[in-house]
Amino acid sequence: MGEINHTANGATPTIFKKISAWALLLVSVIVGMIVSMLATIYFAGITGSRIIAFAAGIVTLVIIAGGGSYFAGRMLKGKQVQSNRKYSMFTSGIALLLTASLMLGFLYAPAESNPMQPNDHVQYWDLSTGSRIAYTRISENVDKPYPVLLVHGGAGAPSLEADDYAKALAKEGYDVYNYQQVGAGLSSRLKPDEYTVDRHVQDLEAIRKQLNADKVILIGGSWGGTLTANYMAAYPNNVEKAVFRSPGSIWASANANIGPGDSTAGQQDQNKAVSGNLRFTMAQSIAQLGGTQGLYVLMPEKSLDGLLERFVDTLNMEPGNPNPDTNEEPPSEGYGFWVNAKTGQNTRIVPDPRPALKKNTTPVLIIRAQYDYIAWEQTREYRNTFPNSKLLPVAGLGHKITKPYQQIYSEAIVKFLNGEELPIEPYTGAENPFSVQ
Repeated sequence: MGEINHTANGATPTIFKKISAWALLLVSVIVGMIVSMLATIYFAGITGSRIIAFAAGIVTLVIIAGGGSYFAGRMLKGKQVQSNRKYSMFTSGIALLLTASLMLGFLYAPAESNPMQPNDHVQYWDLSTGSRIAYTRISENVDKPYPVLLVHGGAGAPSLEADDYAKALAKEGYDVYNYQQVGAGLSSRLKPDEYTVDRHVQDLEAIRKQLNADKVILIGGSWGGTLTANYMAAYPNNVEKAVFRSPGSIWASANANIGPGDSTAGQQDQNKAVSGNLRFTMAQSIAQLGGTQGLYVLMPEKSLDGLLERFVDTLNMEPGNPNPDTNEEPPSEGYGFWVNAKTGQNTRIVPDPRPALKKNTTPVLIIRAQYDYIAWEQTREYRNTFPNSKLLPVAGLGHKITKPYQQIYSEAIVKFLNGEELPIEPYTGAENPFSVQ
């Protein structure tokens, strides 16, 4: 009589049971790794301790992956306790190594930031809000009554270099200040949840008071346009004139009913950049989906800043341009990940500024570039909102003011602030001016 094979419970596992056991093993490892990572971030957020967070992640992984492998072993080997324990320990060890490699690689692999270096021209304001704000002053023989504040984009994308129009304004007698918003550049940093649109608005108001100015002139680019609009809604009598240069959404809420945020070419480029910078994308996703405090505890801020800088450097600032600028751009520097992520998140929940702005008769100039990645509908909304506004289209240019176009911008802004005739005919149509030519 031939030899009969038996498992401990007297039955040979069927093919279905074997497949089910291996499926359980695989699922328990994958689920264990995912839940372990989430547990690590969660416990880092609620305890503020990396040690406790990593310990919680390990325990979670062992329970899920080890438990799954134990039951998979029982399906294959029956009640052979020693054999099942080996399955559990071996599987837990492999899962732990994989999880540790992924988690530690994500959190601590080198991602060097490019911090700004101070120079002799940088000065600081210690504001009543608690922010310490770095700025440079561009001025010559000041004879104009109101200072000009350059409101940079990002959020969290400052620059020490002043655009040509700032120098042109200084020659015209304007007192120009290029300030770096809180959370970026050489300015002070806050805790992530302290970055709100209102904090930036109050910083801007505190700067006006610091300058002892009854009114200011604001020139906002990209996110700086969004901030300028929100400031004017909060303080309608404190702005003499405003310039919006390639402004971001005036209101980014899902209920805004303005239109797409980016142009088709811009969205395609954004998607490419997102897929090409997966570590940055993962960090942004964690920050947006409730993992802010955990990520803040676990991941060095300088690394996050570096990921943002590399992401921005891969973006095409003039998507769709058949003749793009070929001059090499210097790498991004001084960017702030947390001010970018959390301010951007906050823009989607702030009140609609448009009802207040529709009553604001401050003279406004809006400059729209042909190949801006921001959708035309977003720019048009500024003109439709401000009753005393003019929109100038600039052909051939993208989101940034590259050297060949500096003179055009300088002339337009200087003439607008001086109350002179504009060098470009204002556009009043509803359709994109560059799609109807």
